Amino acid sequence: MRLNATPVLWSYAQVLFGSAAGRALSFLNIVICSKLLSVAEFGLYTICLAVLNVAWQISQCFDISYIKFAKVAGDDEQKSAILESNLRLKKYYIALILLVSYPVAYFYGRYYLESSEIIVALSLSACAGAFLVYSRTLAAVYQEKERFGLYSIIGFAHPFLVFACLVGCYLFWDDASLLSIVVIYLAGALVSMVVSAYYLQRKIGVGSGKASGSSFREVLALSKWVFGVTLLYYVYQRVDVLLIGRIVGLEELGQYAVAAQIALVFSLFTGSVSGIFLPKSMLAVQSMQAFRKYLKEAFAPIMLILVGLIGFYFVCPFVVEIGFGDIYISSISAIKILTIGWCFQVAYLPFQYLFYALNQPRLRFLLEIIKLGTAVVLLQALTPRYGIDGAASAISIAFFLNFIIASSVSIYSIVRSAKAAQEEV
Repeated sequence: MRLNATPVLWSYAQVLFGSAAGRALSFLNIVICSKLLSVAEFGLYTICLAVLNVAWQISQCFDISYIKFAKVAGDDEQKSAILESNLRLKKYYIALILLVSYPVAYFYGRYYLESSEIIVALSLSACAGAFLVYSRTLAAVYQEKERFGLYSIIGFAHPFLVFACLVGCYLFWDDASLLSIVVIYLAGALVSMVVSAYYLQRKIGVGSGKASGSSFREVLALSKWVFGVTLLYYVYQRVDVLLIGRIVGLEELGQYAVAAQIALVFSLFTGSVSGIFLPKSMLAVQSMQAFRKYLKEAFAPIMLILVGLIGFYFVCPFVVEIGFGDIYISSISAIKILTIGWCFQVAYLPFQYLFYALNQPRLRFLLEIIKLGTAVVLLQALTPRYGIDGAASAISIAFFLNFIIASSVSIYSIVRSAKAAQEEV
């Protein structure tokens, strides 16, 4: 069977270059903040940024459910009902975050980090993440339609607003604080929420009350498991930053923060692949032939990312020196270790969404618990002995073990499902 990979690569290029602009701005925002804050304050800023991103990104569970059901919906009216259900769940989610943000921030800041100065900033960061959830819904609408250009542009808006404000601070304000920077992120999120909600209601026609009880229950039934998976997935990406501050101190946390933020740039590429192969994976489980085609389409972009990571491994010292300065030179070895770990995460990408297509979100939830639990245990064991290099090793080892276990389980599930379908015929 001859495979025409051009449409896939073109879609990937649109998402990659669109996401690259947003992630490049996000990375520049981090670099600017490293200049405005001390090393210790930068470590606290990284924790706030981690909370913001977790609060924002775990709402993706509702959008995954939307894409799954909308992709096979019979007509536009049915899609509208599914989207209406998505937005109702988003409202509940925002209310939940606003309700728990301060109590959780108070407990974490006062009793874990033993730093009261981070409490308000941490609470506002969680609220900022919640206010960004509508922009993700808007992006999901175009993702389902496979209009990847518009999907990518939407992700550019908030980093651009923050970037413009931070540049102004860098040029004209010498005394920016952690709290003032968090307020900038919060203001940008509020603007994004208002614009996204308006566009969804006025331009796409959401808000007509078409969400039926059955569509809401259908979306909720899948979303509750995907919520757990997504929460664990994104908490895992930040668990090192959230936990090691108490073990190594804020100064070393600031050093590790550079490594962690540079490593998260890799999610630019993984997010780009996920944006394309999430809708495609829903059809990949229909037969072994469809599964093989899916893997062939995934091969080229995955190999491209791996080559990029290998190249970055050798140039990362220059990235640190040019972007952050000699003061953060101690982070280089941790960056290299994290780069190796992310290679295994990239290799796992084609398999991770297959669990949803197979209606096995609970299985992936269990696998994510195992991965996060492994990382937490290793962080507690390796960080006190090896410092920030031990923390990076803990994350990379957990990535490797997850790749071996989870990819094997997903392949086994696909083969078993295909055999069962063949026997029914």
